[in-house]
Amino acid sequence: MNRIMSAATLTGTARFLGWIAVLVTALQIAGHAQAADRAPGPEAFYGRYHGTGLARDPNTMAFGFEKRDFDVEIGAAEGGFFVAWTTVMQTPTGKETKRKSTRIDFVPSGRAGIYIDHAAATGIANGLSWASISERALTVRVLTILDDGAYQVQSYQRTLSKDGLYLVFRSDGDGAIIRIVTADLQKQAK
Repeated sequence: MNRIMSAATLTGTARFLGWIAVLVTALQIAGHAQAADRAPGPEAFYGRYHGTGLARDPNTMAFGFEKRDFDVEIGAAEGGFFVAWTTVMQTPTGKETKRKSTRIDFVPSGRAGIYIDHAAATGIANGLSWASISERALTVRVLTILDDGAYQVQSYQRTLSKDGLYLVFRSDGDGAIIRIVTADLQKQAK
């Protein structure tokens, strides 16, 4: 029947509402921080890129460097995205040139930031590939099963930079480093 709240009740209610406001604010800040930490989607990488880099074979002391030219295209594909690249390799003497082109279509795996090769089900006997996006880097990994049962893993990490992408390529065979390549790739006009 007493409709007037005591001072103690008002103070307790104000304190409770103050804690609720602090909690709501903290949750909003945490939500904004999580959104900022989330990796971009593949769309952030779409475009055509070109650049030159050096390959280093850590097992070779003399003439262990090769010049490489790179063309990379990343874009939308049915149900996901594709990464296509061409590498032109030149020996230190410049007398030999080798060209290799690859295209892989990726679809979402059902796990955030991880994509699988669209054709993985048909080509699993030879190996498999997948992509992941973490922070500002799109990493494509290609696992190849060699004829003798050994394996080789090639990792292509393409990190968004001011002018395009920074590429770090690493090739490992049965746990040993075979080759490392780094390159700055400039985004090309459409």
